[in-house]
Amino acid sequence: MRPFILIAIATIALSGCADQFNAGNEAFARGDWKKAIFHFDHVAGTNQNRHAARELTARAYFNWGKELYEAGQSRKAIDKLAHVKPEFAEYQEARELFSACNFFMGKEAFDRHDWSEAIKYLNIVRSTSSNYKESRTLAKKAHAELKKGKS
Repeated sequence: MRPFILIAIATIALSGCADQFNAGNEAFARGDWKKAIFHFDHVAGTNQNRHAARELTARAYFNWGKELYEAGQSRKAIDKLAHVKPEFAEYQEARELFSACNFFMGKEAFDRHDWSEAIKYLNIVRSTSSNYKESRTLAKKAHAELKKGKS
């Protein structure tokens, strides 16, 4: 009787995972990235679909971050794009978007004369991309302004 109970529990668990995976796919198809991530995260640690769930979770974070970037919401996009891991197929594109968002936030802070915040974002850009040469110059200027203000 005991093996039957274990098999029944395993069947229910796998069925639940399949439902979660399907719900994640449905949310993904609708562009509901938050729900897709919720469902795929549940599946990622529980069954044979975990690799696909991890890939789809990364893709959902990427798509969500890209949408936020295109909507001019760089701060929120940074948070989403930071979840994209190197094993994801479009990781390089996600890193470039991440860098673009950080550059925009750093430049915006620089223009506001918020030197500490400018330095924070511009240093991230310098460590994640070689495409923003201006970030080094702006970071140096922000450091000088910050130092001048403390004198």
